[in-house]
Amino acid sequence: MPTNLGNLIFEVGKYKLNIIVGASNIDKPIKRSIYIDFSGKWNDDEKQMIGKEINLKMRG
Repeated sequence: MPTNLGNLIFEVGKYKLNIIVGASNIDKPIKRSIYIDFSGKWNDDEKQMIGKEINLKMRG
């Protein structure tokens, strides 16, 4: 069952967000991946959400 927060809808599961940032003052774009694991539970307390209901890891 999706969690609905206004116009944002998240299905329970694991996500991968690829980010590429480029600028005129760097030689080549910077690439990173953020892995998101969402339990499906929601809590208005940010400290409870991050690390417990939403786990984030960055690689790249």
